[in-house]
Formats: sequence, structure tokens, C-alpha cells
Amino acid sequence: MYLRLVKPSFLLRSSGHDSEKVITDRQTMANNPPEWQRYKVGKPSAKPDWVNPDCQPLNYIYHVAHIPVALEILRTGCLTPRLVYDKSKLNQRRITVTWLSPNFWNAGSRYGNIQFVFDWKRLAGGDDKRFYWVEAINYSPDACRILVTKNDRSNESDLIEFDPTVGDGPWWWDTSTDAHWWNGDYCLEIMAEGKLPISKCERVEFVDHHPHGCCIDPNKCQYKGLGKERAAALFLAATISQEIDLSPIKLIPAGTRALTAFDMPCRGWSAIWREIRDLQFSGPITSQMPAALPILRAALGAYSRTNQSECKMLSALFVSSAEFRRAFENLFQTTFALPPADLDTEVF
Repeated sequence: MYLRLVKPSFLLRSSGHDSEKVITDRQTMANNPPEWQRYKVGKPSAKPDWVNPDCQPLNYIYHVAHIPVALEILRTGCLTPRLVYDKSKLNQRRITVTWLSPNFWNAGSRYGNIQFVFDWKRLAGGDDKRFYWVEAINYSPDACRILVTKNDRSNESDLIEFDPTVGDGPWWWDTSTDAHWWNGDYCLEIMAEGKLPISKCERVEFVDHHPHGCCIDPNKCQYKGLGKERAAALFLAATISQEIDLSPIKLIPAGTRALTAFDMPCRGWSAIWREIRDLQFSGPITSQMPAALPILRAALGAYSRTNQSECKMLSALFVSSAEFRRAFENLFQTTFALPPADLDTEVF
């Protein structure tokens, strides 16, 4: 077996004006060490059951969004880049970026509940990618920002070309093993320039929202403190009621033939069922009627808007709890091409 290493574009540009610029940049850096050296990745752990916090494998990178934004991503088919509005040096520029990070927040994410997962090697690899150090922002912990782009920005004085293969910054690309590492003691933020199609998304996961902080508006955010299971329920209800195609985000891994109560689609589905199952059903609708699934989709739409009163009124149009459940399970199977696990199983 042979390992093919793909050289980044900055390793291929070595003649003419570019080589002179590289020599000049290196001389400047020798006198003024770059900011990123303060955040240098440590050494990989020699213990098989331990990962050093300052040298963690960088295999996946994430974009976390609130439910309405995640729904819009599904509708458009891509993560749309935005202008930078915080205190970044790029906030006066017309550069639009998609934010990505390998960080995991113990207290919950400030960015929402829906986590789009991307393979880092797939995003960073290729001869057309360029990497630029943007800045380190004094947050808690410090946020180290690297711009990933196909555009040549080497003549822009506020951006410094970053070589991850050197291993002197918060991201290290060890070309001898084609392994990527990052310093988890800090917040690594990747600013990807351009649209990011969800076809490149490995899968979607659900995370807890931070109980107090929010990147949009911590005073008005209705999702603060929202747990991942409830978020999955609201997200699934919204996508199914609006008939949004879920296949690109791989909620169910390829080759799966049966789901368990621990799989997030079933956990979200069960959360919806537990809120509806004890209704007084007294309507004329059975699970076999043509109107069953449209009414159920309407009920899920109300659920996704947290309009519990309307959701219950629509659900109660079924003849009985048993008929409602059959329709509920039929809709799940229609959506995922798999039957749900036991809806009444308590996972935790």
C-alpha cells in the first residue's frame, strides 16, 4: 500500500516573484515571530488511551446553526457565506466566509443545535487551497482564525500565508503521516471563503444549546438551553411537515437496516410521540385514509412552531391512539425508508 501525499498549493509556488516574497517573509518572521506561534500544537500522546489537550486529532470540523438557519441550508443546498461582523480585522472587508470549528462546548453551543459535520482532509486537501492567518481574538479561550480559500490573497498586507506543515501554529498538518492535529487549549476557527455545498457534509448531528450564551441574541433567543433531543424533535417535525429532503445530510448512515432507540431520528421521533400519545382521540381519521399523512404533517408543522394547541387539535382528529400511532410510524417509514424503533422506549 502506498500513501499519496498531496502537497498544498503554497508548497508548489517556488519561482520568480513568489520565491522572493517567501524569502522576504521568512526574514521578517525571524525578526518578528508570527502571532500563531503562541498557539503551537503540542506533541501527540504516546499513550494509546490518552489524547493530549494541546495535540488533538483534527479529523472532522463542524458548522453549528440554529434550527431556522439549518432549514434554510437544506432548502438552498449549501452553507451560504456571510460577511464578518464581529471585531475581526475582516469586518471592513467584502470577504464572505462560512465559519467552521473542531471545538466542542461542554456547556452547550452558542451557535445553535444543528451540527453539520465535514471531513477536514476533504476540505483542506487539494492543490488549489490556500491558507492565511487572520488573527487571534482575545476571547476565553483565545480564538485562532485561519482563512481557507482558493483565492490568492498573498498581496493583502493584513493576511499572512500560513503553512500548516511547519507545525508551529494551532493547526499542524504532519505530511509524513498525512495526519492533522490542533491545539484544543484554544478555539480554532476556520473561515472558509465561498459556498460550502451540503453534498460535502458527512452527516448532521444534534447538540445542546448553551443555556445563557447565543451568537445571535442572548436576550431573545428562544433556543437557549434547548437540549439536543428536543432540538431533534423540532427539526424533524419542521423538515417532515415541509417535505424537505433529508437524504443529503445522512441522518441515517448508509447501509443501516434497522434503527435503535439510541439513534437520534428515533429519539427525536419518540420525543414528539410522548407529547401527543395521551390525547383524547375522537375524530374520524384512520391510518389508512388518504388524509392521514397530510393531517399528520400539518400537526407536525404546528409542533415545529411550538403551537401545542393546534398540534393537539389536529392530532385528535384520529379515531384512536392506536390509529394515530400507525399513521405516525407510516410517516416515519415514508421519510426514512426504515421503520422507527420502539417509540415508547426511554433512552435515558
